[in-house]
Amino acid sequence: AYNKNFINDLIFFMFCFSFYIIQKDMQNLKVKVIKVWVGIVSLASISSVLSCVLYAFLPSTFFPAGYDGYATVINPLGFRPSWFFAEPSYLGFYLGANLLFVYRYYKTRLPKSAFKLFMMIYLLSCFTVQSGTIVVSLAFSFLISIFYKLAFKSTTTLYWLLVALMIVVLIVVLELDLMEIYTSYNLLSSLGDRQSRMISSAEIYQDMSAWEYLWGKGSDYVALLNGRGESNTYYKIFIEQGTVPLVLFLIYIKFFLRKSVFALAFVLIAFNSTICHFSPMTFFYFIALYNF
Repeated sequence: AYNKNFINDLIFFMFCFSFYIIQKDMQNLKVKVIKVWVGIVSLASISSVLSCVLYAFLPSTFFPAGYDGYATVINPLGFRPSWFFAEPSYLGFYLGANLLFVYRYYKTRLPKSAFKLFMMIYLLSCFTVQSGTIVVSLAFSFLISIFYKLAFKSTTTLYWLLVALMIVVLIVVLELDLMEIYTSYNLLSSLGDRQSRMISSAEIYQDMSAWEYLWGKGSDYVALLNGRGESNTYYKIFIEQGTVPLVLFLIYIKFFLRKSVFALAFVLIAFNSTICHFSPMTFFYFIALYNF
């Protein structure tokens, strides 16, 4: 299984690198990638809102609660819309990460009234997925963007400060009982489960050799060992691919998202509880934003 997943990852990286090289000198391809990506995200946002509306009036048209394996109790409305390429949390990641992207894209391309209507629908869709990750990531991304304009002139400085802050947060999270905190306030969340996965992963890296610290235990090792995957992207890469790929991954994010402080902050924060880093959809998002 390790070999199979490693080959899949290798093919994915080869595809990404090849596509990046090919599109560098093809302006028409760049424009088409941007248009296609914005179209996909726009359609996803509209369909998410429509799904909630349809569910309110015709719930029988949907699969029974719990069909997808998600406990209904963590969903305040009893329903979370998914889409063709993403379950609710992943869908929330794509919608949140592209908020300013679609805003800037449509601002000069749609009539004023149509633009306002679309942005209202888009903002609504960000919350219909009922993902705590997207709410937290959006809030901090906006604050960081404002802070950046006031205090920084270089995205590199801000980037490494964010990375350092996330390391501190990850350490603190392992010491807190998130489920107990949420229960005491009568809140519904999957944070307790995510923390439990992180603690299981922490037990793995405590016994890793020096070589494994550099190159990891093998693709999908956490899921094969524990019967459930890691929900923190950085933990997953560190344990399964190692420190070297993790550093390269952080550089990869910085390279493609350096033009947008908001997107850079959102992605770095959201990857703490969303595993879609090796998804072709995420790569196309990076390419589209890089060329915009």
